[in-house]
Parts: sequence; structure tokens; C-alpha cells
Amino acid sequence: MKAQSDGAKREKWLGLKIINTFENGETSEKDKVQFEAYYEQEFMSHTYHEIAEFEKVDGHWIYIGGEVIPQTVKRIGEKVGRNDPCPCGMPKKYKHCCGR
Repeated sequence: MKAQSDGAKREKWLGLKIINTFENGETSEKDKVQFEAYYEQEFMSHTYHEIAEFEKVDGHWIYIGGEVIPQTVKRIGEKVGRNDPCPCGMPKKYKHCCGR
């Protein structure tokens, strides 16, 4: 089993919203779906927006690529200053702990 990266360990996925489907008909072998995925990472709220392309292979839909639509990042809580105590609970300043 592959270990998660440090960034993946701090992500908290919150939900998925299907915005649009681009159906090419029941017999189509390719289709597109526009979606937004919501998650939190390091005290920040993020939205991942994509128009994803899928292809039907042996009766199963396989992701083949997509176009990422950039989104503005929104802060969840107050901004942590570099000399403030670290919000993770360690008795260090933010700049010497999670702010590295």
C-alpha cells in the first residue's frame, strides 16, 4: 500500500457537487461531467472545479482527463500571524511549527 503524502494527510474532503453533464446519448463511448469538490487543508477552504472526460471501456467508465477551472481560495478562520502560537497546539510559534 502506498503511503499518503503530508499534504494528503491534512486534507478533509467535505463534498462533491455535480454542476452539469454533457450526455452524448446512451450509446456514446465518451462523456463529460462538470463538478466541484470541496475540501479543507491547513485551515483553508478549497474548491476543486473540473470538467472531466470519461470513456467507456469494457462496460466501465474510466477517467481519461479533464480541464481544471481555477477557483479563488477562501480562508475559514482568522489569519495566523507568523509570531502567533501555532494553532496545532504545540507550544511553538507558528513560524517554527506548521508555518514552515
